[in-house]
Amino acid sequence: MKHKAPPKITLVGSGNWGSTIALIVGRNAGKHKNDSIQKFACGFSDSLHRQRYTYTTPLERGRFGHFTYQTFLIDKKEGVIRLVSEGIRGLLNIDTAVPMGANVLRKQRLAVEVKKKWPVLKKSFESDNFRINLTKDSNTVELCGGLKNVVACAAGFADGLGYGSNTKAAIVQLGLLEIIVIVELFYHDSNIQTYFESCGIADLIATCNSGRNRKICEAFVKTRKSIQDLE
Repeated sequence: MKHKAPPKITLVGSGNWGSTIALIVGRNAGKHKNDSIQKFACGFSDSLHRQRYTYTTPLERGRFGHFTYQTFLIDKKEGVIRLVSEGIRGLLNIDTAVPMGANVLRKQRLAVEVKKKWPVLKKSFESDNFRINLTKDSNTVELCGGLKNVVACAAGFADGLGYGSNTKAAIVQLGLLEIIVIVELFYHDSNIQTYFESCGIADLIATCNSGRNRKICEAFVKTRKSIQDLE
């Protein structure tokens, strides 16, 4: 009787977040090596073209598309915008998981549509200092991670103009409502509870107060330097 080999985990990316999650997964792989995880991690620098983060990725069937700001993918053949996870699933016919959340809270929302994958992902990514909640609502989780940055830009502009906390609160509140409207427009089966998890309101608040986009937009107003120079 053949025993099924434990799944291998490959991590691509060696920035702050990539290195952190690699450390967690590596430790868990050692802990559960006879159970369900086999460590196989690798990484490379993702600072290819910092001002736009645009990639053309050749995969099994030739050119796949353009990855822009890590969230959206433009299908060159069909000319439509898709989420990166949708593009990967469609091309490679594999299950995908989408982690998103305010990392400073040491808690994330991990979206996986196939529930049977949940136990191994929980063992792989969770530690004493880092928690994940699992959901099937992957499209909402992924879109929250991208759209929060637009709201953070508005927060940065407000800070640069000298507006106070009431204005910031209004931006966060209205920004969340707009995120919900956009997600509902494209994915009618989104779960309202997802917006109140770490990937939603928590990440939005953190990004609007200390995120890179907020800082750059504040500096743009105050210094009048170009976005390219500030980056």
